[in-house]
Amino acid sequence: MSLEKNALFNRIISEHDECRKVIEQAQSLNDKKKILDWLWKVVENEHHFKEEKLIYPVLAKKKKINEGGPFCTLYFDEHITNRPSEICKKITKKDVSWQEHQIDFKANPTSLNIPLEEHRSLHDILKFLIENKERLSDDEFLKNFGIYENMLKHHNAKEEKCFFRVCELCLSQAELDYIYAKWDTWSL
Repeated sequence: MSLEKNALFNRIISEHDECRKVIEQAQSLNDKKKILDWLWKVVENEHHFKEEKLIYPVLAKKKKINEGGPFCTLYFDEHITNRPSEICKKITKKDVSWQEHQIDFKANPTSLNIPLEEHRSLHDILKFLIENKERLSDDEFLKNFGIYENMLKHHNAKEEKCFFRVCELCLSQAELDYIYAKWDTWSL
């Protein structure tokens, strides 16, 4: 199977592209504040939720999940030295929160815990920005928004270079087709 020809991967990449464009177009402080709700809806309540509910449970059952590869190893090393949860805690002054459907993944570690920790860290930083957008100074807001933006860009790049490869190695075409068929109809 070719990643470029897979409908699921193409769909996810198009969502990454849409998100990147929305963030890039938000140039001013007010523009950045205005897109927070869109990011919450699209990134947190749709995109990441679908990955966690549709892809992760199928992948978690695969023995190959922990094999990774050169990009995955690079990202794992980076994850250890630059943990998203620690970055998040510096901003929010709280430990990363976990939703009910994520507890099993956290309790039974696999390599899926890396993108899951990123999802949770991104979620909590965005929630912090939404709840504090009027209380933070302009500089604090822009600094924290920049951290969120960079973490999200890096997360998406890792998905495209590593996570998709893991999916390609571990999932059958029938499994990928099933996930794709559910993708646009699944919601929180």
